[in-house]
Amino acid sequence: MFFIIFGWRGVRMKQGEGMFYCPSCQRDEHYVHKTVRRFFTLYFIPIIPLDKVGEYVECSACRGTYKPEVLDWDPRRERRAFEAEFEKAVRQVMIRMMLADGDVDPAEVAAVRSLFEEITGKTCTSELIRTEAEQALREQRPLTEVVAGVAPMLNDHGKEMVVRAAAFVAGADGRLEAEELALLRAIGQSLDMTDAHVRALLEPVRQRLTAGQVA
Repeated sequence: MFFIIFGWRGVRMKQGEGMFYCPSCQRDEHYVHKTVRRFFTLYFIPIIPLDKVGEYVECSACRGTYKPEVLDWDPRRERRAFEAEFEKAVRQVMIRMMLADGDVDPAEVAAVRSLFEEITGKTCTSELIRTEAEQALREQRPLTEVVAGVAPMLNDHGKEMVVRAAAFVAGADGRLEAEELALLRAIGQSLDMTDAHVRALLEPVRQRLTAGQVA
C-alpha cells in the first residue's frame, strides 16, 4: 500500500542582517533578521510556501530575540535628543530670568554663560545668549510656560539646579528685585516645589549678595 505523507511546518528564513544596539548586551552587536513561514510539506520536505507566521531579530552574541522594531531603537540617539532639549530649555529659563528686570546686564550675560557651562558641560557664547534674549523679548513667552515644558525632563536634583541657576542669574547684578523673587517662586511652583523649598535654595544667593559677591 502506498501512503502519501503531507503536512505543514514552520521554516525559519534569513531576511537580513547587520548591526544593531542589543538591549541585553547594551552595545552594538551583529544581528540576523529572520522570518518564520509556514510550508506545505510532502514526505516532511517543505514544498509550497504559505503564510508568514512571525518574524524576529536575533542577536548573534547573546542569542536574544526581539521584535523587528528593535532595529529602530537606539537609546544613545534618544539620550542625545533629550540632552539637546534639556540644554536648550535650561538656557531659555536662565535667559528669561535675566530679562525679568527688563534689562540685559553684561554681568547677567556672563552669569548665564558660566552657569550653563557648569550645569551642562557644554560651551555657550555670549552672542548666542544675546541672540536668544532678543528672540525671547519678541516672543513674550511666559517663563512659567518654559519651565513647565522642562519639568517632565527633570528629577528633584535637576529641578533644584534650575532654580539655583535662575537665582544666581537674577542676583548677578548684585541684587534680587521683588519681581525677580516673585518669578523665582513662580518657577518653583511650575516645578511642583513648595515655597519653603524655593526659599531654602535662594539662601546661598542671599548670602553671596550680603557678602558682596557676584554669582
